[in-house]
Amino acid sequence: METNTRFGHIVQLISLRQRFDEPLLEILQRFIFLTTKAQVQNSVFMAIMCFSSLKKYVKTYLKAQLPTMRMAQRGSVTPPIISDAKLPHENLQCLMELLECHSSAVLRDLLDFYQKEVDKQTRKASERKRVRSDEASVDPNASADASSKPPAKRFDRKGHDAVLASKGLCTHCGKVEFYPGYFCPERIAFQNARQNAVNNSNNNNSKSRTVTNQSSL
Repeated sequence: METNTRFGHIVQLISLRQRFDEPLLEILQRFIFLTTKAQVQNSVFMAIMCFSSLKKYVKTYLKAQLPTMRMAQRGSVTPPIISDAKLPHENLQCLMELLECHSSAVLRDLLDFYQKEVDKQTRKASERKRVRSDEASVDPNASADASSKPPAKRFDRKGHDAVLASKGLCTHCGKVEFYPGYFCPERIAFQNARQNAVNNSNNNNSKSRTVTNQSSL
């Protein structure tokens, strides 16, 4: 959501990113416009921040071409000693002026880079589609069989106990006739095993906490 406050423009400036099909000079103009609205000083840091907001293929191109552009601007035939994409004395305006001097070549080259990126993404999408198609062709009835299977029914414990109780059987094992005061051995063994598992888990957690506390001392 856009806002006219200085803080709002600063937030927009920080979150600004180049759109995939956005020309380089347009993103630079948007960045300079927001720095003016946000009342931020045009500094080397702003140039670095703007450079970071560019698409990867644009940054790759500029890292390779900016040293050559600077050499042509100085009228020098000697390769620059510093070949970094940004020099310490360059602010955002200097970077903008340098690119405007070579705007035709920059736009032409980046258009080629953009087309290569589009082709690469198209190939990746086609490859993903082909892989999904191959997986489906391995067993074309797999998805149909999976969708045709009825959902698994949950165990109806109450219904199960009611059926056994109506037959006068133990509702746990279903083998022995139930009578008042009867204790099912299988139920007792199950409860003991569950309690032992709970006790062991508590003991392990207690030991882990003790070791952790000792190691932090």
